[in-house]
Amino acid sequence: MALRRMLAGLVAVVALLGAAGCTTTGPNVAAVVGSTVITQNQVEQASAGMTQIVGSDPNYTGTNITGFILNSLIRKEVLTTGLATLGVSFTDEQRDQYWNSAMTADTADYALRTDPRTRDAMAGFVDVQLVNAQLSDGTLNYDAVLAATAAVPVEVNPRYGTWDATQLVVTSLADGKPAGPLAVPTAFTAPA
Repeated sequence: MALRRMLAGLVAVVALLGAAGCTTTGPNVAAVVGSTVITQNQVEQASAGMTQIVGSDPNYTGTNITGFILNSLIRKEVLTTGLATLGVSFTDEQRDQYWNSAMTADTADYALRTDPRTRDAMAGFVDVQLVNAQLSDGTLNYDAVLAATAAVPVEVNPRYGTWDATQLVVTSLADGKPAGPLAVPTAFTAPA
């Protein structure tokens, strides 16, 4: 009888530890990048913010905003972690400088970088652009960037799909395509 209770207790502890390790199955977890948890709430808040900001802008008709937001939040964490191994990081000042040079203040999407709900997601979007600029000018090595970012562990809640480390994008389980029209098939452009 004592052995049975001890085994039952051991099974309960193993089950608890196992559930604690399955971080992407939680109801409020959208993804885990390294040790960073991206919550469902973050994705929902940023998606609602983006929807409100771009509103009826025809440039965003048909856009999977949730897919774009999730990809951008994951990319921000993957790039921050992966590029750190190469001694590279981007500051908010660099991101703002890029955003201000690429966007005009009178467009609907300009506010995406300044709104607190969408700022982190836009950092991921901008970081890809900054990496591409450094790949183009030879500051960064394409193969080194791909290896560094591929080494970052990413788990995506299965309701969204799976992470493709070669393209830095969440792919749909249904068709294997990127989750959202703005999620380009390949994040980086190989230098010519």
